[in-house]
Amino acid sequence: RELTSHGYTEKEVLSQVKSEIGNWYKGGEITKQQAINMLTKYMDMDSDEITATVNKWSSKVVTGIAFEDIKDEFLKGNITESRAIDMLVRYGGKTKEAAKADVQYWNFKDKYPDVHVEDSWFDTYYEKIADSGIRIDVYMEYRNKVSSITGEDKKARRMTAIHALPITNAQKDALYYAEGWAASKLYEAPWH
Repeated sequence: RELTSHGYTEKEVLSQVKSEIGNWYKGGEITKQQAINMLTKYMDMDSDEITATVNKWSSKVVTGIAFEDIKDEFLKGNITESRAIDMLVRYGGKTKEAAKADVQYWNFKDKYPDVHVEDSWFDTYYEKIADSGIRIDVYMEYRNKVSSITGEDKKARRMTAIHALPITNAQKDALYYAEGWAASKLYEAPWH
């Protein structure tokens, strides 16, 4: 009440209280249980939110790396891909698949910062394309090129785009199948 009477919003005050509890825990001044107790007492958070918050803080306590710094540490080469994935699972509550997708996305965006990508493209690449040997940048450039193609001749125009790629016919087949087109119509592809 004292702070809100001096112009601070309740949201600002609660944010600072939460931040200070986190600093105390990450700095070793209070235990994990004390942090949980304080969040329960002072914050309007349910038990799942409190657990998620304290788990993220625990990343710093246990590993020396703050949860929000995992990406930077990975990109700097200070932690391996498997370590980054493990930390996202352990401290961020992500599934192993979601954590792997995040790390792969960071890696791609670091190498190709100007290439537009959508999350679903990564799923398709790793589920249907990667094993064919097509490089990820080639696939993402293809997706960029064909994502705006619409109309009745959409399939034909996409097949033309696939055919123009500097990849093998077997890799072109992999892209064809990833598009969800029928195997029985593969003979219509210009590379066959």
